[in-house]
Amino acid sequence: MSHFHIKLNHIGRIGGGKNPEKKLPLAHRIAKDREEIVDVIGNLISADGDFRILNSIETLFLRWWAQEVPGTDKVADYLRNFPRSPEYIACRLFVSPDYVIENFEEIKNQVPKKDRWKWFVDMFMDKTFLKPEDLQPLVETLNGKYSSSHQILKFLRALKEEIFPSNLNPPLLTCWAKLNPDIFLSIRRSDKLWKQVPERFKKE
Repeated sequence: MSHFHIKLNHIGRIGGGKNPEKKLPLAHRIAKDREEIVDVIGNLISADGDFRILNSIETLFLRWWAQEVPGTDKVADYLRNFPRSPEYIACRLFVSPDYVIENFEEIKNQVPKKDRWKWFVDMFMDKTFLKPEDLQPLVETLNGKYSSSHQILKFLRALKEEIFPSNLNPPLLTCWAKLNPDIFLSIRRSDKLWKQVPERFKKE
């Protein structure tokens, strides 16, 4: 795990749901400093960036936005333009299931005027036990992009590296296999191909 990833997690603990820091004598200064931090971190966002770092940034920014932490108004702009490839979203399902979103603008348009954090928790932070049908749009995209057994295996090997050491197992492959049973049966029936499937995915 990178030092940068650890520092992001530490920074993320600054704000709280009720934001008690508003009562501090230096609250204004803290908010101004955080405005600068938002831009520094935001400038690291790239479609070619490391998924683990992008995951930490998006989780931090979503938490700050939902908690309405002072000095973080600009995170909404970064979240609106965040690069969410299907591979990245798949990674998030395994490492940060409580913060998986595909379209921030849709979420922003639904937000209530009061109790944003409570609303966010109730609406989006209960994804640890996803059902296969919840993943249908994502697997349809992945299925269109990875059409051969070799492409699927390459994707799974890359995903395994990105999500280590998470032990969560959302039903991504179960849903995908239901959508395209022939290709997954061909992998399962071939000893050569089955050996290339990472062990953690064989358990689904």
